[in-house]
Amino acid sequence: MRLALIVSFLLAGGACLLFFFSFERRKPSVKDILPVVVMVAVASAGRVVFNFLPQIQPVTAIVIIMGVYCGKQTGFLTGSLCALVSNLFLGQGPWTPFQMLAWGLVVNFTALDKVVVVERSGEYLKTHAEDSEALFLALVKKTCAEATGYANSFDRLNLKKNQAHAAFYVNKNDLNAVFSKYYNDKAYFDAVQNGAVYKCEIDSIQTIAGDNEPYKVAFTSTLTIYGVSGQKLRFLIRTKGEIVRTTPQFPENVTGFFFNQFIQQIVRIEQEPEKK
Repeated sequence: MRLALIVSFLLAGGACLLFFFSFERRKPSVKDILPVVVMVAVASAGRVVFNFLPQIQPVTAIVIIMGVYCGKQTGFLTGSLCALVSNLFLGQGPWTPFQMLAWGLVVNFTALDKVVVVERSGEYLKTHAEDSEALFLALVKKTCAEATGYANSFDRLNLKKNQAHAAFYVNKNDLNAVFSKYYNDKAYFDAVQNGAVYKCEIDSIQTIAGDNEPYKVAFTSTLTIYGVSGQKLRFLIRTKGEIVRTTPQFPENVTGFFFNQFIQQIVRIEQEPEKK
């Protein structure tokens, strides 16, 4: 009996450690860690304060919310750390690893199955819940479309505006590399001085890989250049990168994803001769 308790204790603790290591491999930034710290403190305080009241535990609700908005790893980390921290006041024991594992796994069995849709005011919209995987794929595709569109589309009126929007989807170094190429190729001069219009639209996504962040993506886009004289040039843009979750900022970043790696390869598409 004692051996079974020891084995189960080690299994529960080991499972929690695996999630912790997985989160650490993401190399989280301060903005990723800060919400966890705040919500663990809030949930732990709530558990301690309401401990004398039966069936009132704010921890589960907070963990589910973190799982929906920040991802399953962050949700698991919040739940497991909350159990560990609050038990410093309520009493540690062999039950602690099991509580950590239970509150961590509640995210996987509840919050991540489906999500509900709310409008900007926070009011629940009476519509069917969306499958989380389908929603994830749609948001990733939207992120790719927004990033490549803002980074590669411009004219004399929208140049600065599109560059500013692109910064909400792509990291600064890779985005500056894209801007530098257009600057060195005199594309910005062509748009501002000659009135050329550069318009980029996503074609298709070839790859979305990874069970955890960062997710690897590869997609293609078509850049069309409209000259003042009526000339039209087309280029194929192949993009590979890695995306991570971030805090949505409406209307600048509506998807909640961000490219921490964004590498483009541009190839001219040869035009077919017109048939007479």
